[in-house]
Amino acid sequence: MHLTLLFHYGETLVEVQDGCLEDRSFVLFNEKEKNFISSKKFNHLLLIQTEYMGGGAFQFSVYNQPSYEKLTIQVADILQTSHTKSFTLYVDEVLEAFDCGDLASDWFAKYLLNQSDRSIRLGLSTNRRRSIGDNYLRKYTTVYDNVNDEDIGVYADMTSYMVLNENSLRDLNKKMSDIGVEDVSMLQFRGNIVVDGPPSYAEDTWDWVRFNSDVITRQVKPCTRCILTTVHPDTGRKQPDSQPLKMLQMYRAVPDLERRKVENFAPMFGVYMGVHRTGYVNVGDDVYVGCDDE
Repeated sequence: MHLTLLFHYGETLVEVQDGCLEDRSFVLFNEKEKNFISSKKFNHLLLIQTEYMGGGAFQFSVYNQPSYEKLTIQVADILQTSHTKSFTLYVDEVLEAFDCGDLASDWFAKYLLNQSDRSIRLGLSTNRRRSIGDNYLRKYTTVYDNVNDEDIGVYADMTSYMVLNENSLRDLNKKMSDIGVEDVSMLQFRGNIVVDGPPSYAEDTWDWVRFNSDVITRQVKPCTRCILTTVHPDTGRKQPDSQPLKMLQMYRAVPDLERRKVENFAPMFGVYMGVHRTGYVNVGDDVYVGCDDE
């Protein structure tokens, strides 16, 4: 089977220095409410694109809206002049970020609310290691052996690497076609690594995965799905029929009952991976897997 890299809008894949990518190193939060701002509440956040311009500069733009002004920020300036602010990620995890300033605040407030609101802040990661020992992530360690501090992403739900399978999507789209619903895009699942070749849902059983001759990863847990899968990647609006989440709920349950309870009975599609040996991957690379005998 072969590899595709899927870097797209809706995911902040950030290049901090030339040749080094860090996943979701920017975060939006409300300084007054001390909470992060989620695309579950503001669906059109999924249309935000982040592009590295070189020299430590990043540009934010809106997909399919070329007339919307772009925002450019310089990381070096933020690190020199900014200070950190705290916010709560998800339920009870308090994290910090460098404040990216009023210009960024105004840009995102205008996009989200169509008005100025300086309590909305864009944050840049401090690269501080997260811990699963004292927050909502701890529940996953009771049913998954591979969930650990080292693999948790900067501001991600779980890890920074999610592997998706082209044939799994083809199978889902066949089921969608059978009930008269249009095809689902891979972008609706917001992964960043896609493989083509293995049978549908073979990724469920993968344990160790090697990309080309360099990168070695291991599955941390299945990726369970939420309401964001129903948001169309070209419009930033929810599908009125709640698809494809409704279809996934019919046949993609987590097999183990105790794990289903921890996952709040959400369906799975794709797998979270942790990196055990770093290196470079390219489109078209060979992919080798070791499967869980269970």
